[in-house]
Amino acid sequence: STLQRATLAAWPASRRTAPRVASAPAAGRAPPWSGFRGAMAFCGAFCSGGGTSNAEQPEPCAQSPGPFKLGLIADIQYADRDDGTDFSGREHRHFRHALEVAMRAVQHWNEAGVDKVIQLGDVIDGYNSQAKQTDSALNAVLDVLDACRARARYDVIGNHDLYNFPRSALQGSRLQCFGEEGKVYRVERLNNRWDAVILDGYERALIHAEDDGFEAAQKLMRKHNPQVFGERADWFAGLPKEKHRFVPYNGAVSSAQMAWLEGALKVSAAEGRKVLVFTHIPLFVGATKESTLLWNAEAVLKILHTYRDTVVAVFAGHDHDGGYAVDPAGLHHITMNSALTADVGSDCCAVLECYDDGRARFIAHGRACVVSKTSGQGKAYAELHLEKGFGNEPSLPARQPDGAGAAEMRAARLARFDTPGGT
Repeated sequence: STLQRATLAAWPASRRTAPRVASAPAAGRAPPWSGFRGAMAFCGAFCSGGGTSNAEQPEPCAQSPGPFKLGLIADIQYADRDDGTDFSGREHRHFRHALEVAMRAVQHWNEAGVDKVIQLGDVIDGYNSQAKQTDSALNAVLDVLDACRARARYDVIGNHDLYNFPRSALQGSRLQCFGEEGKVYRVERLNNRWDAVILDGYERALIHAEDDGFEAAQKLMRKHNPQVFGERADWFAGLPKEKHRFVPYNGAVSSAQMAWLEGALKVSAAEGRKVLVFTHIPLFVGATKESTLLWNAEAVLKILHTYRDTVVAVFAGHDHDGGYAVDPAGLHHITMNSALTADVGSDCCAVLECYDDGRARFIAHGRACVVSKTSGQGKAYAELHLEKGFGNEPSLPARQPDGAGAAEMRAARLARFDTPGGT
């Protein structure tokens, strides 16, 4: 199939082995294109054997030696459609290639031996809802991610996920997006030292009128940017930059969620645990653009800063151009670049190593995090050391057109892996 040939071409000859396990879609799932089973067989080979669903993998009692490892990916936004651009025409989107990026991510995670995976939202594109391909697209991506041998996967909810599913339908999807209390926002205990706090950035949103937070979102939008309710095409016309966040593809957390967040962090702090925060929408403008911020980001940051000795880093997606910054309280903010906009044949994922002494290290595969406010074209970070006072600098070259600079990227990556402590 076309996907088989494209996937095979993206890998060195040493990896082109016959699949040992063919991970076919479950009965009743419609493949998004012919040849999907073959593509999944290739994924089985690349990922060192078929994986199992989260429900089939029991939580081990003993902790693995060495650092706890998380696999990370953001904004896959897969759809079975030709390449396109965003509304501005600037951002190039490779919808089918995004599935290949996910396949390669699973291979990297399996080779690294990640313990768990966090998918930062927008797993499929909103186009799928219009094309009535939501189920087939979601199954295509999750069949790939299920080939990972991690013990669990946690899914963050993004705006494109909600374009495809009303909240009432999320429970019946294959997304792992609810905690034990039935909420999208939750705490997941990663190991004996680390907690993952997952936020619901669309608890107040304009996506579904039947949602509990819709009226509150309308009220907020009418106060800050009422022109989104009119016929004017440009939501940002005449709007001060500090209010660019007030557009319908962003959202907010509720006061109840903020009270819950403070309580969760208080427990983690009392137990001497370290916390990583995961949100689809970024919280700190230094790591993103003004137009891709949580509506009430400052209120959330105020809570996080109260627990600055407990919270280590905040991970987000949403802004496909990515970014990285340290806020005034010393918290690291990593906005991961989108798998959807990765150059064809390239990677866009990461492995996060979490150490018992409270340090963490973000190891990028491809341009998974780049310098903020460079429209995704700036230098990229090969790795980020996430500890108080550490100054991280980008070491990979800026993005260049038509694949220029790819050899330099590969050379820099190999040099990194040849150094002590490389992965």
